[in-house]
Amino acid sequence: MTTLQKTFVAFTVVALAAVGLFEAQQNFKLRKQVKTLQQQQAQLTAQIQRSAMALNDATNQLAGLLAENARLKSNSNGHELLKLRGDATALRAEIAALRQSAREQSANESVVTGWANRISSLKQKLDQMPDKSIPEFAFLSDEDWAAVTRDANLNTDDGIRKALQALRSAAKENFLNSTRAAIRRYAASANGSDLPQDPMQFARAVNANGRLLPYEMAQLKPYYDVPVDDALLQRYQFLHPTTLHDNLSDTLVKEIAAPVDTEYDTRHEIGLLSGGTSNVNLIQDAINNAVKDFAQANDGHAPNAPAQVAPYLKAPLDPILVQKYLDKVAAGPAIPIK
Repeated sequence: MTTLQKTFVAFTVVALAAVGLFEAQQNFKLRKQVKTLQQQQAQLTAQIQRSAMALNDATNQLAGLLAENARLKSNSNGHELLKLRGDATALRAEIAALRQSAREQSANESVVTGWANRISSLKQKLDQMPDKSIPEFAFLSDEDWAAVTRDANLNTDDGIRKALQALRSAAKENFLNSTRAAIRRYAASANGSDLPQDPMQFARAVNANGRLLPYEMAQLKPYYDVPVDDALLQRYQFLHPTTLHDNLSDTLVKEIAAPVDTEYDTRHEIGLLSGGTSNVNLIQDAINNAVKDFAQANDGHAPNAPAQVAPYLKAPLDPILVQKYLDKVAAGPAIPIK
């Protein structure tokens, strides 16, 4: 093989290995989530069974008391009759409380089952849209999946894409939090000893010695809590500052990867004690620019039909999609034409 062919084969092997690692991590997390949900459901089921047994016992006691009440009433024993009536009232209250508890436990079990089904549904949708996945998904927790699926509309394409946008955003935030910790470990290693935990004192320490901060993301690789591959690190850029201000808002790491969804995506960045997230919608940006160009060429008048916008688009777009954003432009504030 030529050198070029050997390089291509080596690149392909590395890429397949990275994909295999990511899929293995995803499968492990899925099995863990399923096991957790199954344990929660089993616990709730056991609680319901115990409540049902207690309710049955209390009901039997009440029936016995009512029978004894009827017997004593016929024998006209007033003292014992009043005592039994008090016992029966207490048992009725206990039965009502047990029934309420059983209803609450059943509702909780229903919620857990519903969330498990929604999480499973979103995972299936993601499997059908692998292009919407990112390596940072390995940093998602069970709580992240539950939070995203709680209010998501999983019955429409837009709803699913918005849910995946929120999921990607949570995954990036988790990864960057780990990156912030990795920066501290790198600095401590480069220093040869621990550095101050106080952020401002830490900033002063690295300002006094520039070599305590890396120049590229690859240098942080050994300092993460969990293994990360090169493909993930290449999605971000480390900005080595000359000085970290005491307000600690200087950006150290920013996302540079292209969005995986042209309408629903986010871009993230962090500093030592700061972070920023911005929404990314390339379609809306393209249409807004075309609307502005149309207005400049038509005495400030806004377009109201996709055909009017089409000549001003850098690349063709589905007219239905264009109309969707034209409606948003019409309902929102005017777009500056200069």
